[in-house]
Amino acid sequence: MKRVRSILALALALVLVLAMSTAAFAAPETYSITVKNTNSAISINGNTYNAYKILDATYDKEGHVSYTVSTEFANFTYTVGGNNYQGEALIAYLGTLTNDSDALDAFAKAALTYATANSIQPAGTATAEGETATISVPAPGYYLVSGTATAPDNQTVTAACSLTTAKPNAEVNVKADAPSVDKKIVEGNSDVSANDASIGDSVNYKITSKVPNMKGYTKYFFVMEDTLSKGLTYNEDMVITIGAKTLVKDTDYTLTVTKNAGGTTSLEIVFTNFIQYKDQTDAAITLTYSATLNQDAELDPTTGNPNTVKLIYSNNPNQEGEGTSENPDKPKPGTPVGETPTVETKTYVTGLKLTKVDGKDPGKTLTGAKFEIKGTGMKVVLINKTMYKASETGTYYMLKDGTYTKTAPVTDKNVDGYNADLYDDVNKKYEKVTVVDKTTVPTQINATGYVDENGVLTFEGLGEGTYTITELIAPNGYNLLKDPITITITANATLEGCTWTVKNGETGLTAGADHLFAFDVENNSGTELPSTGGTGTTIFYILGSLLVVVAGVVLVTRKRMNASEN
Repeated sequence: MKRVRSILALALALVLVLAMSTAAFAAPETYSITVKNTNSAISINGNTYNAYKILDATYDKEGHVSYTVSTEFANFTYTVGGNNYQGEALIAYLGTLTNDSDALDAFAKAALTYATANSIQPAGTATAEGETATISVPAPGYYLVSGTATAPDNQTVTAACSLTTAKPNAEVNVKADAPSVDKKIVEGNSDVSANDASIGDSVNYKITSKVPNMKGYTKYFFVMEDTLSKGLTYNEDMVITIGAKTLVKDTDYTLTVTKNAGGTTSLEIVFTNFIQYKDQTDAAITLTYSATLNQDAELDPTTGNPNTVKLIYSNNPNQEGEGTSENPDKPKPGTPVGETPTVETKTYVTGLKLTKVDGKDPGKTLTGAKFEIKGTGMKVVLINKTMYKASETGTYYMLKDGTYTKTAPVTDKNVDGYNADLYDDVNKKYEKVTVVDKTTVPTQINATGYVDENGVLTFEGLGEGTYTITELIAPNGYNLLKDPITITITANATLEGCTWTVKNGETGLTAGADHLFAFDVENNSGTELPSTGGTGTTIFYILGSLLVVVAGVVLVTRKRMNASEN
């Protein structure tokens, strides 16, 4: 019997040893968190992502989970709404929150701040390859994931923290965005990056952007910085829309216009409380205005007359920063912000250089001549109009006199303030919208001038078109030009430069170092006889006829006298 018991004990021991060996040699369960980027505006390739374990997770056979605060966060106290949460209370509080809520975002930011301040080491770290980063973590748990992304022009944006449970694997999407901005010149139905114009023409600009994903932010800076070259004068006609809403200056945004020392003009547009558009991600932002090409316009076909814009925006939801004392929506110096690459447009102009010379001696310049230049081109003008359209969600009512009001009608005749009889329709609401009306108008060029002491007269600030140059006064002792000079100008404008084709009649002209297309105008000296059909010729005809008549009379008289003598 004792022998049997010994055998059984030995067998049981062998079973236990085998079980332990099996456990020892079994492949350990792995845990991971995969970070993915689906936003084409940014890239996470090469960026680092960290995972901090806030809670330990334990699963029973049925898959039910229980949490305990991790050792690293044992002393973490989260304060919200005047309440302090720690340990079991913290776990209970997290259980009341919903996924992707603002409250959960606020907790995540506080947890990351704690981890950073206390030098807590992440439970796992990974560098993204392509648009994916896979973080290996040692055990199941509730993790805080943080990292960065790369915006255009190598700008860095910080992703809003993610919270997830690894059991054993989890997946999160990067919550980061980098707004972009674009700028075009509006010509008719086309948006172009470059154009040509004449001095006095209005150049119409359109800036576009979108409401970015502001997940994780409680404050967001959104500032446009626009710069006009000295050859452009701002026309003070800015209109801004976000989605269907037309923004009101000094309420929805501030505009600061600054004339700089070098002659350029800066426009700073600061959006008021931009976080209010948080629920309108990807809504279109459109800004339009015009500028007049002035006498300081640059003739250089490479430089042109640029107009640039860039966007300053919040790029770190964990360090949102403060605004200035003058404007809470403008980031204080030192506040972490992102900046888009500068977007540029260009408007080009050209000019003519007329030199008056002697027709027999082209090396001799003449003074005292006066010329007139005329031309007609076409330009497109954009006119912003305010109108009202019927909308169930509108906030305006139409009155019988054709005006609109936000005051709702009082339809109960028994109530003080009854005014329903003033309204066109008490049940019909309207939405205020701004539309752009496009019209084409002729651009008239009409200028006169005298040649200088060197016989030179320049006509600067010309765009594409056909021009006639007429001599009004000839140099003293010289004949006036009989026919006007016809100049044709065509342009091929790009951001890299403008190629001008200028002809005097059929003769092509070449621009000099001063970027002016030069040509000579010859005058001949002496008295020029009147042309056929003129008064002088008629007099000669009359005198000739009289001489013939007189000669005939003399001849007849002589014949009669000779006949009487005989």
